[in-house]
Amino acid sequence: MTKTNSAFQERFTAENTVFLFIDHQEGILRTVADQPKDQLRRSLVSVARAARVLDVPIVLSSVTPAMIGPTLPDLADALRGVPNIERTVISAWDDERVREAVKATGRTKLVFGAIGTNVCLVQATIGAAADGYEAWAAIDLSGTSNELLRQASIEQMIQAGVGITNAAGVIFQILRDNASPAAEDVYEAMEPLLAPVG
Repeated sequence: MTKTNSAFQERFTAENTVFLFIDHQEGILRTVADQPKDQLRRSLVSVARAARVLDVPIVLSSVTPAMIGPTLPDLADALRGVPNIERTVISAWDDERVREAVKATGRTKLVFGAIGTNVCLVQATIGAAADGYEAWAAIDLSGTSNELLRQASIEQMIQAGVGITNAAGVIFQILRDNASPAAEDVYEAMEPLLAPVG
């Protein structure tokens, strides 16, 4: 029988959750091949917009933009007004400003999306988990160059006590009730993911 961590069974809410968007940059997006790039973009923008509707805090960070390129323009637009913490260290969690931004939210459930999955996501989530946070890896907000790296990264994070999730599901768990005054705006934000593709 598998032992579960009861903390991981607690519902995501606007009061206990923070989203971290890490290294969603033009230069790194080119390496993504484990999911369609346009699908990743739709997920990023939709979740960012919905999180803002729900008043869920967001921490945004990019690594060496002068070398790797800016944050994806459509994501930057969805996160207009959210400070972008520009770093040189590879792991976002190694940057004190990122840790302080998370601490300032008072939230304990950290939902990370990052590219690449095998470097930026793995290092940041494991670092946060080691510091006592409930760290979650949102696979739909992340990407890497092939399925082998994706699966190895998921296994590595699980072994380190990181939860695996999808951010779209987190959004709807936070919304909880379609009678909520925010429901219409959340569905509008998420519409690119809900509409049939093709």
